Amino acid sequence: MTEIGHGSDVSSLETTADFDISTREFVLNSPTPTSVKMWPGALAKTSNISLVYARLRINSEDYGIHAFIVPIRSKASHKTLPGVTIGSMGKKNGINYVDNGFMSLSDVRIPYDNLLDRLS
Repeated sequence: MTEIGHGSDVSSLETTADFDISTREFVLNSPTPTSVKMWPGALAKTSNISLVYARLRINSEDYGIHAFIVPIRSKASHKTLPGVTIGSMGKKNGINYVDNGFMSLSDVRIPYDNLLDRLS
């Protein structure tokens, strides 16, 4: 959930999830440098799927923050999926065995069912 420009201030998150009515998909984007997700554990090297908090928008109307299941790496090859940029936070002063990372999204499409609507 943490973004570089907002820490854990959920109400200020900038990551967007626009609903494409014609395909029944969500299109996720990190629209600004301050919307890059920062510090999630296991993100840099391990995770194939991420829980992403983003602003749900339908026809440009903002419906607030919602949770989405977002595949970020191929299960077969473990390579990053198209539109997903992932990196490592590098060496830390503390617990270095946790591969904390950062992530940005560019036109990442996910199916309608990946919205965790029970949390909405």
